[in-house]
Amino acid sequence: MTASGEAVPESAVTGMVWPALPGPQHLNAFAVLFQIEQSQWWSAAEIRASQLRQVAALIAHAAAEVPFYRDRLAGLIAPGADAVDEEVWSRIPVLARAEVQEAGERLNARSLPAGHGARNDVTTSGSTGRPVRIQSTELAAHFRTAVRLRGNLWHRRDYDGKVCAIQRLSDAHRRLMDGGQRLGWASGYATGPIVYRDVAGPADDHLAWLAAEEPDYLITYPTTARVFAQRALERGVRLQRLKEVDTMGEVLDTDVRDLVRRAFGVPVADIYSAREIGVLAIQCPEAEHYHVQAEAVLVEIVDDAGRACPPGAVGRVVVTPLHNFATPLIRYHVGDYAEAGADCACGRGLPAIRRVMGRTRNMVRLPNGVRAFPSLDGKALAQVAPLRQIQLVQKSASEIEAKLVATRPLNAAETVRLGAAVGRMLGHSFPLRLVYVEEIARAPSGKYEDFRCELEG
Repeated sequence: MTASGEAVPESAVTGMVWPALPGPQHLNAFAVLFQIEQSQWWSAAEIRASQLRQVAALIAHAAAEVPFYRDRLAGLIAPGADAVDEEVWSRIPVLARAEVQEAGERLNARSLPAGHGARNDVTTSGSTGRPVRIQSTELAAHFRTAVRLRGNLWHRRDYDGKVCAIQRLSDAHRRLMDGGQRLGWASGYATGPIVYRDVAGPADDHLAWLAAEEPDYLITYPTTARVFAQRALERGVRLQRLKEVDTMGEVLDTDVRDLVRRAFGVPVADIYSAREIGVLAIQCPEAEHYHVQAEAVLVEIVDDAGRACPPGAVGRVVVTPLHNFATPLIRYHVGDYAEAGADCACGRGLPAIRRVMGRTRNMVRLPNGVRAFPSLDGKALAQVAPLRQIQLVQKSASEIEAKLVATRPLNAAETVRLGAAVGRMLGHSFPLRLVYVEEIARAPSGKYEDFRCELEG
């Protein structure tokens, strides 16, 4: 960092201190970053037009090299066309997760254009059923790196700072930790260290570890951040150096921001990503909604008829990664629902997402057959009963199972208040079947769901 607090890239060439010459593995990401720091200020129309030019190249490649798309895209655009027409784009069928799973190798390109680099395999956790397996490329990785670096710039993160990450650890994370290797957390920059800890284990142990590590930044899941903040308030624990809590991987409920600010005096910055895609959207540096990373991914929020949702409406999230030519995912429904956002006062032309709602399984089915996203408020629930954690599971059309981690069994009055509060949040007063547990397990991916519907159909 310079005396003015600006981050300076790390030079890979001996004797070249300033201006720095980054290593070849970082140059492409820096070239992308330079461009997207300018294009974020373009108008929405200019950004959309550029996306449709890139889509034309992706479609031409997919139609020629990917067996799955040979018939699906046949005749949609003229050979050599430099952009896709909006009407043509809307006629491309939405790609379902089940189609990706069934297609298998038929979704992989037989060959890649020059310069896209080596392929690598990507597998999702399978938390929605069978996992999705695709291929990606070195080139696509440069775009993912660039948008993450842009997120650091937006939120003015101090590259000298220390990061603690509490999440599900991959085999790669474990190998790095076991090897005792000092890790940085921003590609191409000299940074403070990042240290990892597996999310499994008691919250109090994690909180004690954080207090000992004294991080500047904490990366974790929203539900984990909520528990840490609750326990810190109860025990009077402060993290003196903490500047920001960065959340990912789950739906961020509004009460988490308030809890974190009360406990630690810092903001929450959320990121919306998918394993098979990368970063879809990053929280605006001036507000709590998200900006789609439109230079890397085309995101649509559409209703059941496939029409674009206006601001304030909730629809399916349909995405097209623009630079992964190994396994093109064209108009792919990632399984999430989100609320479309309006133009942002910050001046960026990047599309806005007001909030991410979750997946179909996170929707309650009401007695009239209507599905809706529950508005769960952990803070309000903790005020009506001595709860440390709650998970609601709809196992039938007429009953909700409430798994509770409580300091003691609820009395009759607390049970009634809890039922009333849950009824308000779900939109119907379901009978609750209370199940007391010592711990509510996370999914294999490390994610946690406050509400899950297990009804078929």
